[in-house]
Amino acid sequence: MFVAYRLCLLAALLLPLAPANAAVNERAVSLATKGGRLQGTFYTPSSQAPVSGILLLHTAGGLSEADRIYARRLVDAGFAALVVSYRIGWAAPVNQGLATAVDWLRKQPETRNRPVGVVGFSLGGSKALLVAALRPDAVKAVVSYYGTYNVQTSKFADAVRQAQLRTGLGMPSPVQEAAKIGGAVLLLQGGNDDETSPEQTREMTKALDKAKKNYALKIYPGAVHMFERDSKYHPPGGRTRFGTVTRFNQTAADESWKDSLAWFQKYLTQ
Repeated sequence: MFVAYRLCLLAALLLPLAPANAAVNERAVSLATKGGRLQGTFYTPSSQAPVSGILLLHTAGGLSEADRIYARRLVDAGFAALVVSYRIGWAAPVNQGLATAVDWLRKQPETRNRPVGVVGFSLGGSKALLVAALRPDAVKAVVSYYGTYNVQTSKFADAVRQAQLRTGLGMPSPVQEAAKIGGAVLLLQGGNDDETSPEQTREMTKALDKAKKNYALKIYPGAVHMFERDSKYHPPGGRTRFGTVTRFNQTAADESWKDSLAWFQKYLTQ
């Protein structure tokens, strides 16, 4: 019996270790939209029954492994997640292209006709709200991590005005589109964030209150911008090109994940 045990143990050691998220299926996607093609990855669970899909929108720093990790965690929690790489900027055609991704999710076998959620980070957090306003019937839950809610009163105002003059394109802000949002909105931010300022937040909550929208605001004391992602995914020196301070905060990261997951479970699994 001892020999048999040793042989079993040896066989087990020789087997390749199962990778993390082994039950997560991944496939590359390329979506044609009016705002240009969206390249990304669709993460789905191994189950056959359709589940709610969540569109994930990255920061102005671009798509990173931090976004892919978050997507896999969503799948582990029972959702499907579509991560796309989009053109950086506030132009309306980009938002319209991202709204097309919501339509795409509604048509896939893994997520067909199920409620859609959107989660975004920084610029992606702003766009999550704008996408929800463009697809009020399909998007039932939005989670915005430290988004800019009114670009005209933000540290990006001059850059956006110049872009608007150069292109002639509309540059909408979430505060302007709040009344069009149909889903439940969760706003997450750090208490010491110098980009998503208290003034920005007051403007957004005022707009949501005026429109009688279903929303919640969660502020994590002491946290700054990009608090939920590991330091290796931050800009060099912990500052963005606009001077925003970024830093990982374990407590805020853990709490924000629980808050986000609870929000999606409440509004996407009914």
